Amino acid sequence: MKKTYLLLSFLTILLWSCQESTVNQSNMKQNAAYGIVIHGGAGTILKENMTDSTEKAYQNKLEEALKAGNDILKNGGSSMDAVEAAIIIMENSP
Repeated sequence: MKKTYLLLSFLTILLWSCQESTVNQSNMKQNAAYGIVIHGGAGTILKENMTDSTEKAYQNKLEEALKAGNDILKNGGSSMDAVEAAIIIMENSP
């Protein structure tokens, strides 16, 4: 649980700082630059213990989380909403 809060805090700060620096620009461009970063997990899963299908499932879920957060930011949503959407997808993943 602590790791989830730490991850949420990190992502929120990262996205907030990217969004704030863009908002403070005098011209307030519509297509502002931003970034989104996720951490793919905690714990140890050795590569030799992971099947190709398991690895692909992990990659797909991480891409889904990134896309959810990115879509929110791309459409003018808040960084907090983007972080929350990405984390919910990852936390609900087995």
